[in-house]
Amino acid sequence: MIYNLSLLLKKCNFKSIILKMSYKFSLLMLFCSLTINFQACNFIDLRQVSQNEIKKASEWSKTDQIPSYNECEKFKTLEDQKKCFQETLVDLIYSGLTNKELKSEEEVSSELTIQIKINENGNFSLDSVVDPNNIIGKIPNLKKYINQTIQNLPDAMPAIKTNVGLFVNVKFSLPIKIISNKLR
Repeated sequence: MIYNLSLLLKKCNFKSIILKMSYKFSLLMLFCSLTINFQACNFIDLRQVSQNEIKKASEWSKTDQIPSYNECEKFKTLEDQKKCFQETLVDLIYSGLTNKELKSEEEVSSELTIQIKINENGNFSLDSVVDPNNIIGKIPNLKKYINQTIQNLPDAMPAIKTNVGLFVNVKFSLPIKIISNKLR
């Protein structure tokens, strides 16, 4: 038996059959992907975390890495690295301020506290100055010189919050003893 292909094509509309099959296949694929996505949601933990848990995880711990300089990394313990960093920082600030010409109309022997911020890139900035005895008012340009000295500090390696493995901003306080004689 010989079939006439053109007659067969007219009797059977293959185009509509293919379209109906591709539509059903698309619906089947959509159904399968939605089922897989909904099942995958069971693997994600969506529990609520309380503010206390967040605060506790964010607190500084003994294992967190403080900011540091390369020369302090040779020390094995965090305590020795911290001591090295603090001493290096004090030396840098002291040398930066002793290069400035500070003059006062009256004798000054007092202490102020500077709060320094080190950002997640290791850059220093002056956050605030606690000056209960108004030393800044007695020595012109003192705050400007302190700010310049802090801004000119070499970048440090930033602090690392070890429980999350991220660089973090830190603030710390540093007392500065100011002693000067009265100008004559």
